[in-house]
Amino acid sequence: MPAFNIFKNSGHYWILSGLNLAVFAYGPSKTELGPNLPLVYGACALYALGELGNLNAHLVLRSLRPANNPTARGIPKGFGFSWVTCPNYLFEIMSWAGVWIINSLIGKAGFFSTALFVVVAGAQMAAWAAKKERRYRKEFGAQYKRKKFVMIPGIF
Repeated sequence: MPAFNIFKNSGHYWILSGLNLAVFAYGPSKTELGPNLPLVYGACALYALGELGNLNAHLVLRSLRPANNPTARGIPKGFGFSWVTCPNYLFEIMSWAGVWIINSLIGKAGFFSTALFVVVAGAQMAAWAAKKERRYRKEFGAQYKRKKFVMIPGIF
């Protein structure tokens, strides 16, 4: 990992997630708009499905690298990989969308602070997904079926 990424990742998680969400979404000055149980349950389901999809994608990716040859790669196949190049990023965004929905119930500060985190994280993941699509095409050539979308079906 390049040294710059240490600072970039630390800033993202410590400032945008840790400080930003802690102060504006979870701080004592938050104002609750009131419970909307169907929305809360839906957001929790979205979060859980996103996390399970992300787990599945990571298990598929892990299975492509045999223990005896850690530099070997394969073409990922399975749930989500037929839709986009990087379903792990799709499911990560899905999980954070669930958090975003729940935080929007505590007022504008929770909505905007979570939105900022999700947008910045999504932009970084989009750059990584585009790079991975190019790498797959270069590495596997005609064996790799080019995806129409790299991260979010119908959008990007």
